[in-house]
Amino acid sequence: MAGGLFAETYAGWLFLHPHWLDARLRRGGLGRSVIALAEAAAMQHGCHSAYVDTFSFQAPGFYRK
Repeated sequence: MAGGLFAETYAGWLFLHPHWLDARLRRGGLGRSVIALAEAAAMQHGCHSAYVDTFSFQAPGFYRK
């Protein structure tokens, strides 16, 4: 397994739970693409907001983008 993402939608919200991508695959835009796919699916389900569940020390720059 090279990575994964668990997300769900409820009451107009996209909930992104901690996700992981193998270090060899990082910095190439794949993580951004996976998040974008989750956001697009959420918009198709009528979501208006997103909640990111993470630990504060993990990739703060990634989540800000």
